[in-house]
Formats: sequence, C-alpha cells, structure tokens
Amino acid sequence: MEYYYGDEFVYAWVIYSCEMCEEKQRLHLEVNEEKLNDDELLSKHLEIYNS
Repeated sequence: MEYYYGDEFVYAWVIYSCEMCEEKQRLHLEVNEEKLNDDELLSKHLEIYNS
C-alpha cells in the first residue's frame, strides 16, 4: 500500500494477505519509527521482509 502527495512518494506499508505471513505483518507494524533514523528504519523493514 503506497501513499503519495500529488506525484511525490510519501510512504508505504507492506501488507501480507496470507495467514502464513501474519507474523511478518505484525513485526512491520511494531517497528518504532520514532526511535530509528531513516537508514535504520529501512534496514529494519528490509530485514523483516527478507526473513
């Protein structure tokens, strides 16, 4: 799910539709975005996505 302001990309959510993927979805939603800088945030989401 992606969000844009006009033509500018704002942010996106990774949404898994399968029941087997619920754990990854939960992990993505639990990432504390306020405590991580942009690089750490990206790394964390990629780590979850690739696990």
